[in-house]
Amino acid sequence: MTENPGQDDSPLIVAIDAALHFTRKLGGFEFADSQIEPLSRIERLVVEYVRRFPGASPSELGRELTLKGSNTSAVISGLVKKNQLRRESDPNDGRGTLLFLTEAGEDAVQRVHREWEAVFSGIQVSDDQLKQAAATFELLFEALNPEN
Repeated sequence: MTENPGQDDSPLIVAIDAALHFTRKLGGFEFADSQIEPLSRIERLVVEYVRRFPGASPSELGRELTLKGSNTSAVISGLVKKNQLRRESDPNDGRGTLLFLTEAGEDAVQRVHREWEAVFSGIQVSDDQLKQAAATFELLFEALNPEN
């Protein structure tokens, strides 16, 4: 198949297309570490979000990941059953729930990160370039946030 480089595409469109392609490939990555429990793409996103924002509420999580309430509840329940997340009562609101990674969840995240580090260790990209890419994707993510 011949690639059409999309010469008229803006750098923004090229970056978004590259990000979509990369995340699709990363989503299908098969881990060599047998102790990493396979998670769905949405489960991975939830675990990563709770890792970055420990104590997030289910409603915050759902809003940030654009999940319906029923989907948020189902994913959280599944991750609790898999011992990746734990729920705690919100000390400021007895009806509220806060989400945290379990010890097993923290261990799984570290195992995944070690594998990714190993897979990408040979790429010729500087830490500064990676930091800039991460900052750029954060800006793009924020542009999609309806609260901005």
